Amino acid sequence: GADQRVKVADFGLSKVLDVLSVLPGTKTITGTPQYMAPEVVKSQPQGMRVDVYSLAIVMWELLNGLIPWKGMDIIQIIQKVTDKANDVKGRPPPGRPPIDPVLYQTAPPGYIQLMQVCWAQCPNDRPSTDQCVQHLESIQRNQRTYPQAGGVGYGQ
Repeated sequence: GADQRVKVADFGLSKVLDVLSVLPGTKTITGTPQYMAPEVVKSQPQGMRVDVYSLAIVMWELLNGLIPWKGMDIIQIIQKVTDKANDVKGRPPPGRPPIDPVLYQTAPPGYIQLMQVCWAQCPNDRPSTDQCVQHLESIQRNQRTYPQAGGVGYGQ
């Protein structure tokens, strides 16, 4: 928006998940699992970087045109999100549909790198929201621009 803030919202799609069978103790999680940071799923202390993780998942979805973790149930999603083996630099985490190599080549320079650093398992390894904004502005400045298509009008 005008205030240069990225906001990730659930738009009323929140669910209360009972994950007793996955996590020790009684835990209740509110939100959409596909976009939850590992620390949210694990009920660990949370800060602004949970939104940075969610932003990365939205970036992944925009690039792929797919919902992350499609076809998996809630338990499988939670296991994928919390699996440290998913924190692999330089490629999408296992468990997500692969990105077509053409998409990697056509993505704006820096987009993939930002997306990957934002979905790091450890919140301290993720950039701050200010750093994300700076990186996105840099991507936007360096992106090729294309002429807009003319509008289609109706004759009179």
